[in-house]
Amino acid sequence: MNNPEEITKDFSDPKYSFLRAVQTLCNDLNNRNKETKKDDSNFIEDKPIILTQSYIITGEIIPFSKLNKEYYLKNNRFDLMASKAIFDACIKNIEENSTYIESEDFVPKILLLKDVTIRSLSSNQITKLPSFNLFADQIVGFTFGHLD
Repeated sequence: MNNPEEITKDFSDPKYSFLRAVQTLCNDLNNRNKETKKDDSNFIEDKPIILTQSYIITGEIIPFSKLNKEYYLKNNRFDLMASKAIFDACIKNIEENSTYIESEDFVPKILLLKDVTIRSLSSNQITKLPSFNLFADQIVGFTFGHLD
């Protein structure tokens, strides 16, 4: 079970809050569309589409609070668990060593995405990654749907 305090931290940055809401909307729409189009093998799931200064990034947003041993055993996603370990190590380091930031006020503004496609705005370059950590301050805007 997720700790309510951890979930609150997941939603504390406005950009992150909006994008988590978009991910929830995409999940609901995708589930409904799968139910109505059971025989459609060309079904493409909607995902959040995030714009930065230089890239368009699509992928499924995963809250760090969702990542636990059960998630790993069910999904076998070492990349996501490694991101979680880095995230947790950063939090621990701040709590133990910070003299400039109060640890209870520190909320990392990182968005974890899985099954990511990054498209350059200046070229036709496309990069696919199993996971990606995006600093929320790099986000210019967002929408949802699919680009394919």
